[in-house]
Amino acid sequence: MAAHRLFSHTDPSPPPRIFLAANSAWNLLHYRRPLIEAMRQEGWEVVGLVPDPPTGEELLSRWQRVPYLRGQARSPLDDLRALRGFFNIYRREKPDLALHFTIKPNIFGGLAARLAGMPAIPTLTGLGYTALHPTGANRLVPFLYRQAFARAPWVVVQNEDDRDWLLTRQLIRPEQCRLIRGSGVDTERFQPQDTLRTSATPLVCLYIGRLLEDKGVLELIEAVGNLRASGLDLECRFLGDPSHANPSAIPESSFRRMIDREGFRYLGPAEDVRPALAVADLLVLPSYREGTPRAVLEAMAMGIPVITTDVAGCRQTVDPGRTGLLVPPADARALEDAIRQMAVMTNEKRQAMGRAGREKVIREFDQRIVVSQYLELISTYVRP
Repeated sequence: MAAHRLFSHTDPSPPPRIFLAANSAWNLLHYRRPLIEAMRQEGWEVVGLVPDPPTGEELLSRWQRVPYLRGQARSPLDDLRALRGFFNIYRREKPDLALHFTIKPNIFGGLAARLAGMPAIPTLTGLGYTALHPTGANRLVPFLYRQAFARAPWVVVQNEDDRDWLLTRQLIRPEQCRLIRGSGVDTERFQPQDTLRTSATPLVCLYIGRLLEDKGVLELIEAVGNLRASGLDLECRFLGDPSHANPSAIPESSFRRMIDREGFRYLGPAEDVRPALAVADLLVLPSYREGTPRAVLEAMAMGIPVITTDVAGCRQTVDPGRTGLLVPPADARALEDAIRQMAVMTNEKRQAMGRAGREKVIREFDQRIVVSQYLELISTYVRP
């Protein structure tokens, strides 16, 4: 690995500059706030590169616009414009380090950093649609990853399955890989609430996430419908964004028609998910693939048992039978059986699962652990 310069914020020279790139300002503000706060506390200049720079937001030192980073920008010309945007900024600004999150910054930011001769650390927050649907333009993604990550000092992955996916395809070298489990959870903010239910009638089942087929939304609707038809007193609530740009998105009008019946409620999107979690008996995320599902961890931090799938990213969050249950993906019958199993459990058993889940989050997924791991990588280039 090439030698690199170390900086200290105690030097008289200007503070080190670290650029963070994602497909939206919301992504950085929502998922990377603790890391950004920690970097600012070190005296570093932290710059956000997003397609939609916010106004009046002072968490970062400043923002710059890089166009065409959102999922709906899918033409090769748009991708080249994104690459040019990154390259022009990196060549002009010469940051000390860049951290890239989400697929387009990982690819086009990584290529631009390579062309500009500067270090960049990508984080794969899950392989998502490109891994689940390796057709059309998605077939180019492994090649682009290989090119974008070739000079990266490290590539951060959130679970062992994604690590193995990269290594078996020889997209990265083993020594490049670093495992950091998600963006972390604020376990002081997400705590068990006095409002947690003690009655199992009706059982409140909560889904938090985008309304995507690849998140298992259709299987969840089918499973809950079957359970209610069998006489189980159950209510399923959905909290999340319709996410129109994702090819796997369920049209909001279609989704509303599917749940326009007793036992289903759509809560819409929400900045704060805690009120919805506080009145839920169970969190269900039947996703086909994740990086590290934050909704699952936030529910566990609040002492709520979970049902999720035995797939990349999800299986690493649950100790089956102790903190929740795992089911096969795309299997409405197995999901139905798991929800029924939770429904017939005693309140004490579900609460014991919830306590064990919170202990697991504190031990493995607390945001202080994640921030410390990132700062350790960053300190190779920027000395605290």
